[in-house]
This record gives sequence, C-alpha cells and structure tokens, in this order.
Amino acid sequence: MKNVIVTGACGFIGTHLTSILSSKGINVYAICRPNSKNISRICDLPNVKVIESMFVKKPIDVIFHLAWDNPSGKLRADFSTQLRNVNYATEIAELARKCECSKVVATGTIFENLCWQISQIPQFTNSAYYLYTKKYIYEMLRQLSLQSGFQLTWLTFCHPIGKYNKPEQLIAGSILKLLNKQPVLLGHGNNIFDIIAVEDLANALYLAGNIKLNSDRYFIGSERPCSVREYLERVRNIVNPNGELCFGEIPADGLDLLPKWLDYSAFAEETGYSPKICFDTAVRATAEWLFNFKKEEL
Repeated sequence: MKNVIVTGACGFIGTHLTSILSSKGINVYAICRPNSKNISRICDLPNVKVIESMFVKKPIDVIFHLAWDNPSGKLRADFSTQLRNVNYATEIAELARKCECSKVVATGTIFENLCWQISQIPQFTNSAYYLYTKKYIYEMLRQLSLQSGFQLTWLTFCHPIGKYNKPEQLIAGSILKLLNKQPVLLGHGNNIFDIIAVEDLANALYLAGNIKLNSDRYFIGSERPCSVREYLERVRNIVNPNGELCFGEIPADGLDLLPKWLDYSAFAEETGYSPKICFDTAVRATAEWLFNFKKEEL
C-alpha cells in the first residue's frame, strides 16, 4: 500500500486507522464531513491530506470505507438516514473504478447476523433498519466487486472501545454514568458479547488492506468473549467500584449473538493478527477520554 483513501477518517475508528497508516509512511486521503470539529485529530499527521469530497485524481491502492451516518443513538432507527448510507456505499464502488483501486475494505457489524432473528419478532426493533442496511450493503458491494473487479474485504466486529468512543455506545455510556456516580440501567446482561480495543481493530483494518486475503468476510474480536454482565462488572471495578449496575431494568429484546460468531481465527491464520491491548487498558483509555472530553467534541 502506498496511496489509500479513508472515509470517516476523523471518526472513532477512522482516527486510529489514519494514525496507523500515517505512521507507516502511507499516503492517506482522509475524507471527512465538511466543517467537522474532529478534523483536528488527524490534520497534522504526516502523509495525511484531508479532503471533503470523493474527488481524487491519482491511482489508489486501497479504499477503507468507514463512514456511516448515525451508527449509534436514536437516529440509527431513522429509515432515511440508512438510505443515505446505501448511497455512500454505491459512491465508494464508483470511486474505486475511477481511482483504479483494486481493493475496498469496509466495516460491518457481527450484529448483522441477527437479521433472521429480527424477522421473527412481531414488533418493530430499533436496530432493524441499521442492521438490514449493513447486511444489504455487504451484499451490494460484493456484487459490485464482482462486476467491477475490485477485491472486497468486509470486516465485522462486536464492540470496540477506546479514545473518542461516543457515550451512545453501551460500554462508553456505562463508564460515563459510573464516572458521574449515576446508576446504570441495564438488561439481564447474560447474553454473550465481545469487546475489542479500537487500536486492535484499526490494526486489523491495516492488515486487511495490506495482505491479499482468501475470503471477503471476516470477524475481528478479542481473546475471550464473555457475558455483558461480566464485562460491566469489570468496568465498574476499574472505574468506580461503588457504582450501581442495575441489571434487569431494561426489557430483553430477544436478540442474542451466538458464541460461534465471535471467532476471529480465520483472520488470524491469514494475517497473523492477534489483539494486543488488554480489556482493562482499553477501559481506562475510554474513561480518561470521557472524563476529559468537551461535549461539543462528541
């Protein structure tokens, strides 16, 4: 890799990926939202050029597509928002053609696997539009890759944490409440979950761009998935041992991941990937960021 494009380059995951690429001497065209307050995170990195459109003249080796409107929070359930994300994905395929790009690395979510379970529930599920859109974009990009000739790598994961993590996410939101000495209202917490440090996820993205892979879809995870309850009890012990975790206060949605989905061995075998940052370190990094952040930066 010599020249790459990163969409969502100053977002939570994109900032960490852009930093890794920059440190390896790779030229990065960082596509960010116009007037984003987060551009300062990456604008002074060497080899990084911040741009606000998908107009790039020179040939590109890899496009990392991370941009996604409202991946968390209430607007995740907004249908029109998810349609915009579909349009972004089609623009990425066209950009790959124009830039003579041979590989597109894009991010999904392991929760896409819940779409079948959602189809069996007789009421609206807040995450439905988001998850069906992720699943559709994977299938659409796969067909576009076959039509246009670029290689697609779709990386899924469960729950990254670290610096720049927004408090709309489960762990970051729980950390913020514990820091503020507020009770954390939760479901039963017995469902299986997987948490990865965002730096490890960014490194996996780099490896996916740098190595020719045998498949178009991989899961990226931690060494030891466990229950939400166990994770949050560990979070409390680190952040505020006297904090209040209120399990059973939020009704269960009936959607559960399967342990077999959280296996990253296929990716590890092809790339040598292994997570390096322990859970406790990632929690402390997230807590420090949330403790010091200015609300307008989130």
